[in-house]
Formats: sequence, C-alpha cells, structure tokens
Amino acid sequence: MTRQGLALLALVFATLVSRSPDARAQLCTGPYRVATADGRCVWSCGAGTRPDQASNTCICQPGHTPRGRDRFGRLTCARSGNASGQPPLTIMPTPPSRLTPLPLPQPAPREQASNLAGQNPFNTRPTNLCRIFARPDNPPPFPYRCSIAHQHPVQFTLAQRLEIVVHKDRPLSADIVRTGIYNLQFRRPGTPGPNPDCNERAIGVPGACVPECARLEYFTFFDDGTLRSVQRANVSARAVCDRDFTGAYTIENPGKALAYDACSKKAVDRNLAHWDHQVLIRLPKRIAAAFGFEDNHTSGGGNNWRFHQQVQHRFVYEDASLPVIVNCRQ
Repeated sequence: MTRQGLALLALVFATLVSRSPDARAQLCTGPYRVATADGRCVWSCGAGTRPDQASNTCICQPGHTPRGRDRFGRLTCARSGNASGQPPLTIMPTPPSRLTPLPLPQPAPREQASNLAGQNPFNTRPTNLCRIFARPDNPPPFPYRCSIAHQHPVQFTLAQRLEIVVHKDRPLSADIVRTGIYNLQFRRPGTPGPNPDCNERAIGVPGACVPECARLEYFTFFDDGTLRSVQRANVSARAVCDRDFTGAYTIENPGKALAYDACSKKAVDRNLAHWDHQVLIRLPKRIAAAFGFEDNHTSGGGNNWRFHQQVQHRFVYEDASLPVIVNCRQ
C-alpha cells in the first residue's frame, strides 16, 4: 500500500475513534451489531447470511436466497436449489414501527350493593317518653313524676312471621304478603309510694293518698325510632295496672331500607342479573308500655285544703330484633 493510502486509512480510523459514544452506539445497534463486554462492536448475522459494510446489515451468502427472519429479526437465507448466477437479493432491514399501544379493555365496574339503611338508619337511642305527656305550656302545680326503664328481656312469642315483597326498581317500598304478629308481655312495675305532700288526715279517707292504677297504654315506633302510635291496652277496662301487660303486636312498617339492602347484597354476592331470590332479615323494633298511676296531692290546711290529682307514668321499653322474610323480585 502506498503512503497516500496509509495516510487515508489512518485518517478514517481517527475519525471513527473520535466519534462520540452516542455515535458509536448508534453504529452498534441490533439486530446485526452487538456490543461486547469489553466495548467492541461485532457482527451478529443469521443463518446463511454474511456482513455487508455498505448497508450495515447482513445479506445472503452467494448461492443463497432469503427465507425469512429469525426470532431476533435478522434475515435468514437458505441455499438456492437453482443458482442462476444473479447477485443475491438484498433485503434492507425494516425499522420497528413505533405504534402507540392500545389500552387494554377494562372490565366493567362491579355492581355495588345499596346502602339505604345507612342513609335511613334506625334510631336506637331511647326516646324520652316522659316528654309525651309533659306540657311546658301548662305546667302542673306539682313536680311531674315520670320514669323510664329498659325492661329486658320482654317476652315475645311469634304468632305469624312477617313476609314482604321488594322490587328492584322500587327502592324504599314493599308489599306485605303476610302481616307479622307477635304476642308480648311486659312485667308490671311496682306501685309508687304516696307523695309526702298528700295529707290523708285532711282528706279524711283512709288510703286516699295511696297511688292506684289509672290507665295502661303501649307505644310502637317507626324504623327511625320516632314514635308511631300510642294505644290504650284495654279500652273497656280501667284497672289493668294490677297485672303484667299482655298484648299482640302487629308489624305494619316492614323495614323497607333493610329489606332492599339485603336483596341487593345477595344479588351482588351471587352475581345475579335478575332479582328472583329470597332473604331473611332481622328487623329492629322498639315497643314500650306506659303504666299510669294516680298521683294524689293536697295543698292548704284547715278548712281550706284542696285535693289535686295527676297521673304518674312509669314507662318500660324493649328493643327487639324480629325476623322478616323478604322476596326479592325484578
């Protein structure tokens, strides 16, 4: 080689060495160039191919024809059965397409069970029953006497279980199939003692200051704990406070929020597309009885004494959990 050729080769080598690492890395890109651990860039050709400096790829060897690409994307060639002497076909590498990957389809959100009972909770706080009869606009001449006691347990006997129908498209509504009836019994509270401000001598009648039974009533409540009704235990009999209260309790408010939530939860848990199932719920209820006793007072003295009579209330209540059959329908 002449001196001019050596000088030109040295200039080319110096130019390649002086290139930046990014430029060298660009020359050593797959699938036909591989960088070794010591920094060298070597050829990596597929079966039946050879390096081609001009295209910086691997092309078919003489007497071979293309047959496809291997798993690295490199051209592969096989020996031709009928060599025509024509130069081998050169296939230029196809750069990988830069397509934005499509988002994977997301599953439909799982249906959530309703929470109507959470939005319409049953109020378990004891109601101040004494305020039912207290009238601040007309205060009695003597201190109002009233007491509230939680009487537990109250005897409940199931006579007929409540059964209702709840429809998926009608939240907070229900159709009663069978009324719920329970027999209950409240123990009679003890008779209160005479008021110290009742002067039996002024009245002149023995036992006039001893409280006696005046009336007996019982109370039922809505699902939210508010008072629904006050009913006389026995309209025809006045003196019923001398015994335990026994009566029949009928459920007229079937706990629609709890029933709908129970239907919804079972449908979600079992992935039911249509409602046609049955659940059993426990319905919170509050029942109270009011035993009213005569509360006698006297005022004044001598020939100017006066007799006053009020009713002293003694309330007993119980919170019960009553079973309800719920038919869930579409």
